[in-house]
Amino acid sequence: MKMSTHKIGLNEAQIEALTAATPEEDILTRAGGGFEMSYVTGEYVKRTMLNVFGGAIRYQVLDRVVDKGSLILHVSVEYPLYENHKNGSVISDTWGRIEEFGTATIRADFGQAWKTAFTDALKRAATHLGIGLDLYHKTQEEKETIDAGAKPAWVEAAEANNAHRPQRDKL
Repeated sequence: MKMSTHKIGLNEAQIEALTAATPEEDILTRAGGGFEMSYVTGEYVKRTMLNVFGGAIRYQVLDRVVDKGSLILHVSVEYPLYENHKNGSVISDTWGRIEEFGTATIRADFGQAWKTAFTDALKRAATHLGIGLDLYHKTQEEKETIDAGAKPAWVEAAEANNAHRPQRDKL
């Protein structure tokens, strides 16, 4: 059996950039399911993908469904893959593809719902490449802590900080 002298896929630098810890300044939080969820914006995801793939990203909406006040988009996100010879030269290039779904509630502005659903699908697709996966782990740890009845570290820190403040009389 002859051993292949080339490989196709993401290079080490791309994998490292895609799976890097999310910078603190790009992490936002919101309440959800009885615990605090960490997330990133669609702009962070787009910026990361554009940087990693040198601007070569293709998006396509494959299908849309409007049902009971909700919009569901089926989106394809494509990114370049290069087939490299063992000496590093590019033999050919092809495209990787991830399909995901995004949802949004339709309120007064259908355009805003479209943007929200598309961004939701893009962010979901990006996790398949590793973008923001550290946040899912962080959120899951916090959820497990709450499910076990223990207080998350951020709650304990806030309570300790508030213990040093004078209490006001209730009206």
